Amino acid sequence: MAAAVAFTPSVKSSSRTAVTLAAKSKALPFLDQPKKLDGSLAGDAGFDPLGLSEIEGIGADLYWMREAELKHARVAMLATVGVLFVEGCGSMPGFPEGKGQSQMDVFWDVWAEHPNYIAAALTFFTVIEGRSLQATMPLRDALAAHHPPCPRA
Repeated sequence: MAAAVAFTPSVKSSSRTAVTLAAKSKALPFLDQPKKLDGSLAGDAGFDPLGLSEIEGIGADLYWMREAELKHARVAMLATVGVLFVEGCGSMPGFPEGKGQSQMDVFWDVWAEHPNYIAAALTFFTVIEGRSLQATMPLRDALAAHHPPCPRA
């Protein structure tokens, strides 16, 4: 009889909270599905472990973040190609040789010898970024109208 008492349910405390079952992310099944990542964007599998899609009040929406992610990925790929090119083929004519040096040391050598090249590159990138912002604003507005943001809970 004493063994049966061990398996009887105990009295439940009123301080216990109810567990809500939320949809789980496809990418990370142990995390809840982010509210704004509903699968409507290409490649959206609910991967947002840092909660970046839920950030409010910084002037960036999910579409801006998607565009920024694409740009950063493309810049990273170009940077990788540039580093591998310099390591494999050597530097361009008129630039300091960087064999065995850190890429940052080579950058500062170029800055010391040809600061106008660095300034020209920064100006070029600024113009390209401004033009891409002008080009993507209508598309971003159209996407935002087609996919309104999720209501706040």
